[in-house]
Amino acid sequence: MSSDSNYIRRLLATIGITALAVGLFMLLWQLSYVLLLIFGGILFGVFLIGLASLLQRWLPLPRWGLVMLVAATVLGLLILAGYLAGPAIMDQLLQLREQISGGVKQLEDYLQDKEWGEPYSSGRKNNGSKRHFHLES
Repeated sequence: MSSDSNYIRRLLATIGITALAVGLFMLLWQLSYVLLLIFGGILFGVFLIGLASLLQRWLPLPRWGLVMLVAATVLGLLILAGYLAGPAIMDQLLQLREQISGGVKQLEDYLQDKEWGEPYSSGRKNNGSKRHFHLES
């Protein structure tokens, strides 16, 4: 009898440990984006502190002041880059939008010409079928 109870106790402990491990894995899987964001924030903080340490040799400011100065400088450089490169990026995005629209139109024309493409074409009726695939341009 005692060997049966010992076996059941070990079996329940194994099931419990396995369930705990699976639950912990699922929790970490669900929190992976949060953990990645925290890791990125820590890396960015190390970057800012490293630059602040370099500036500490020349500027007699407290460490927090240097970190704020470095953060403001990095933010200013990002804003300046966005201001200078923004119009070119917008032009390229508009060109990409036009090319995608042209590609979608070509695909619709191709599908209209094929018998098997009829259900996916927006130019023909779908014979009352519930499945309908419409490509917006």
